[in-house]
Amino acid sequence: MSNDIEKLREVAERATPGPWHRNIPPASHYPTIFAGRNTHVLHLTATNKDVEANAEFVATFNPATVLALLAELAALRKENEGLRDELHDANDAYASVLRELHSYKGSSNDY
Repeated sequence: MSNDIEKLREVAERATPGPWHRNIPPASHYPTIFAGRNTHVLHLTATNKDVEANAEFVATFNPATVLALLAELAALRKENEGLRDELHDANDAYASVLRELHSYKGSSNDY
């Protein structure tokens, strides 16, 4: 998965910088995706519900969005790693307390 994530990052970084947006009819008969004001990223030569939905998808999942999602994923993975370490430490502490408790029970006949 790491290779796929790095590939996504590389593709997003090579793409035309944004912000990306799509035209809204009647600006053009066919869906067009722009980066900034005048840079054509994609011009579709057909129109129907699927083409419109795909154009919206491409414009929405632009390089900046992909990079932001990848950054969020990296932050969550780092947080998850820290939480995993904390859980491991808590489990070790719990096991230590149990060993002490069993040791105490084994050496005392008071109960």
